[in-house]
Order: sequence, then C-alpha cells, then structure tokens
Amino acid sequence: MTPSKQHLKPGRQTTILTLLILSFFLCIFVTRANAAQKGAWQAENPEAAIVAEIRGENSSLTEDNNRNIIEVKARIKPHDSSSRDLKTKEIILEGKTIVNKSVAWKLEPVGIGMVGNNNKCFYQFPHTLIKGAEGLSIASAGEIKLSREKEGAPAVVSLIKSPTHICLAFSAPQGVNGKLTFHLADSQFPVSLLHKGK
Repeated sequence: MTPSKQHLKPGRQTTILTLLILSFFLCIFVTRANAAQKGAWQAENPEAAIVAEIRGENSSLTEDNNRNIIEVKARIKPHDSSSRDLKTKEIILEGKTIVNKSVAWKLEPVGIGMVGNNNKCFYQFPHTLIKGAEGLSIASAGEIKLSREKEGAPAVVSLIKSPTHICLAFSAPQGVNGKLTFHLADSQFPVSLLHKGK
C-alpha cells in the first residue's frame, strides 16, 4: 500500500504562521530592550576635536608642548529621567597615544560645560570647586550644576534640563590616535577625533 500524504488544514496553517510571525516580532522586541538596558545614558552625535584653549568665567586652560586638550561635544540624557547625576569619575575618555610606542589611557574631564553661541563651549572647572555648587545655563543648550559635597569628595555633574548639549574637555598626551571611546557611567560611545579645533 502507498502511504497517504497528510496535509495541514487551512486553519492550522494560519495558526502556525501567526505564531511564527509573533515569535519574530518578540525576538526583535527583546533584542532592542536588551540593547537599551546596556547603559543608562544616551549621547547623540558625540564628536571630538583638539583645541588650543578652553575658557570659563574665571579660569582657562591652554594646551602645552606635552599635552593636547580634547574637546568632546554631545547632546546627552539619561534613559531614566529621575537619575540625572554623574560623578566626574564616571565621565571617561579612553584612547591611545602613539609616538614611539602605543600607550593606552583613560581620562576624567578637566573642564565641563555647554555648547553656546557659534558652537563655542563655555566651561566650569572641577578642580577650582572646593565645596558647594555652581550652576551654568545656556538657553540653546540646557542647564547643568557642578557640585562637591565636601572638600576631597568627588565632583558631581547634574543635568537640570534634559537633554543637555554638553562640552567635556580632557587633557591627553600628544600623539593621540583618532579612535576614542567616550564613557558615561556604564554607557559607552565610539567617537572619532575629527579635526584640529580653533
């Protein structure tokens, strides 16, 4: 006898097809949710440039023969709007300097500010804040507060408005390789050294 062929009924075919489609979209949802949970912060279009000098209200910092000032700009915001604070030690620029040999480094910011008119940055300097808080507000960029609870405690950056178009300055050894990684707490973003700033 020749075995008879079994065919799925149309209703069962539709059910299986529906389950396959639902499984596909569920996989996409889970993948995107896991990606979003990899870090607590977002940084839109981070860019970096070497600049000769950064300025604030009462202080400035100029590059020298041994070190470059790398300025990072990005529009940042937390995934959770209830958590808008970052310790300066959680803000890191990671890269390499290549002169005679490759040397890796991780740096905390020497200047923290916001992007103002003509895409220029205006800074506050963590090392000049012994204790207390200082605010900085630029209508087009946002508002931040730099604070230190007591002398010797880590400085904290708070986003009063979110998102904020922030500037961060790092003092790096000369000979910086163009590929950098920008860290905000547990979030990290690749950033290229685009050009020599003015």
